[in-house]
Amino acid sequence: MFVQQFMLVAPNVKERTEKDSKTRVKIMLRKSDRKILYGEANEDFVDLLFSFLTIPLESALELLGGKGFTVGSISNLLKDLDTIFSITKQNSYQDGILPPFYSCPIELPSICSQQPTKIFHKSYGYLKQSDPKSPILEKTNSRGYFKKKSLFLITDDLVVKSLSSASSFSLLKETGTPLCDVEQQVISIGEVEALALLRACLCSSSALSALLNLYVKQPKQEPQ
Repeated sequence: MFVQQFMLVAPNVKERTEKDSKTRVKIMLRKSDRKILYGEANEDFVDLLFSFLTIPLESALELLGGKGFTVGSISNLLKDLDTIFSITKQNSYQDGILPPFYSCPIELPSICSQQPTKIFHKSYGYLKQSDPKSPILEKTNSRGYFKKKSLFLITDDLVVKSLSSASSFSLLKETGTPLCDVEQQVISIGEVEALALLRACLCSSSALSALLNLYVKQPKQEPQ
């Protein structure tokens, strides 16, 4: 399938190194109205998307700017944390984080904290639970949520499906988009883009569009 291709460069971001850039996402958009049709990515990008679900809301707000970042009225709760706990002198708020394991009289249904790992042993010894995200661990094929070399189709509102030629052509047919009206753009995803995407997920139902709007379009340089 031939489509016009562009590389996307983030404005006001220093030239990235190989270490900074973790993965890439191909964005298919309609040239006539600049509407995003879908994205194509491997398991690394989809792992990133689903990892957003594991971040406590308080931590997400801190990542996105702390008390200066606004997401509806819940941002006011974050702003008031330091003040209210310093006044009441409660010891349940330490190091800027509310522990998730305290029980409240009224709680969301079917929501519970993950139970800690229980370890039993009869002899004396030293046990240390390893952090699976530690950078010192050797890379293995078992990292992340999905198998390696998997490909996915992602819609603008972050509906994720397994990618196949049939699924992409079916989506083009559903939207009534001819191939000649399709343009491909490539976004390189690093920490800056991941934070921008997290912000877009919290504020918009068109997360890929919000991410794409942060970039300027430059023609891709073909090798001589």
